[in-house]
Amino acid sequence: MHRLDLCRATQREMVMTPGHDGRIVALVMRDLEKKLSTKLRTTAIVYHLSGNIGGMWLLGAKASPAATIHLDVLDFNLLASGRLTPQETESRASIEGDSVLAREVLNRTHVPY
Repeated sequence: MHRLDLCRATQREMVMTPGHDGRIVALVMRDLEKKLSTKLRTTAIVYHLSGNIGGMWLLGAKASPAATIHLDVLDFNLLASGRLTPQETESRASIEGDSVLAREVLNRTHVPY
């Protein structure tokens, strides 16, 4: 997140790599899934992150997801780190499926790192 702050302050492009930045996103998703495990006990949700290190993560039960949240990977990181509110994030995201569940997940997407 500090690198993103510096890039934005200096108006430089943030260059991300799967080996470094992709690994961080995967670890944050792992921790988020643990955090959401009681909420998503019998259901699942997909985070579909766009960007060069984005991807799709199924969180919860290994079932058909009840909702999909489409979001830029940098916005996801801002949300997960507490630098973007769930309400600000929702205006940048698109949600398919159960919007109530998706909003609850956005509200609980905070992983200290």
